[in-house]
Amino acid sequence: MKNGEAYIGMIGFENRQSVTLRLPGGESKTFPRTAVQSMTGLGRSLMPEGLEHSLSVEEMADLLAYFVQ
Repeated sequence: MKNGEAYIGMIGFENRQSVTLRLPGGESKTFPRTAVQSMTGLGRSLMPEGLEHSLSVEEMADLLAYFVQ
């Protein structure tokens, strides 16, 4: 951000005027494009490595459904 703040999240929505990030914990935050200095992909998943091994098929389906909301 141009004010020195930094956020990590998934892009939920973006257009010419604004960017909405889906932050950890389920909160969404919308920023005007004029406030955004840069955006950088992390190149990795936000999901902890190996988490899929501890989830049932139903839990994984629920998690994926949450991501596409």
